[in-house]
Amino acid sequence: MRGVLRNAIIFLCAWPLAACGHKQLTEASVRKFVDVADEAYVKGKAGAICDARSRDFVLTVTEFDLAPNRTVADFAQAQQIVAEREAAHELITGKTSTFKLRDLCLDAYLSRAKYKRAKLQRGPLQITIDPNGQRAVLRAHYTIWEPVEARGDSPLGGYVDSVEHQIATKQTESDDESVVILEDGEPKFASTTSVSKWFRIPSQRDSRL
Repeated sequence: MRGVLRNAIIFLCAWPLAACGHKQLTEASVRKFVDVADEAYVKGKAGAICDARSRDFVLTVTEFDLAPNRTVADFAQAQQIVAEREAAHELITGKTSTFKLRDLCLDAYLSRAKYKRAKLQRGPLQITIDPNGQRAVLRAHYTIWEPVEARGDSPLGGYVDSVEHQIATKQTESDDESVVILEDGEPKFASTTSVSKWFRIPSQRDSRL
C-alpha cells in the first residue's frame, strides 16, 4: 500500500491560502494551492496531507507495471515492451486500489523520509471551476522519480548487519484528476483519481545530495 500511495500523493501546505478563509475558488488560488502541494511533496511535509483533504476524501489509484522484472533506458523503451507484450497477446491489466483519508495520513507519516528523496515534474495544469466557485476539477500529468533500494551486507560488520543501497530508479508517469472544494472556508481535496504507469530505469543521482 505504501508504494502505491507514494506514486499518487500530492502533499499540501494549505495555510497560506486559509489565513483569511475563501468564499470562492479562483484559478489563481487553485494554482497556488497545487504549486505549494508539489513543493511540500518533495520536502516530505507529511503532516500537511491531512489538513489539506476533506473529511470524506477518497483516493483511487490504478497502476500498470510496464516492464516487469526489467530495467529499461527510458519511457520510450518501456512503451516498446508494452507493444511487444500486446503483440504476443498478453493481457496487460492494472491494479486498482482505493484509500480513504486515514490510510493516506498513516502512509504519509510512515513514509515521510522517502518523499524527500523523490523528484517530481508536473506538466500543464488544467483547471475547471464551477460557476459558483465552490468546486474545481484539476487535471495534470506528473512524472515522479524515486530510488529503488535493496538491503545487503554491511562492510562494517559487527553491530551493523546490513545496509540499504540503491539498485535502480522507479519512474512513474501518472495522469491525475482531482476535485477541490471549499470546506469550512478552506480549499480541500475532495477526491483524486490517478492512472499510473511505472517502470525501472538505471539509478539516477539525486542532485540535492
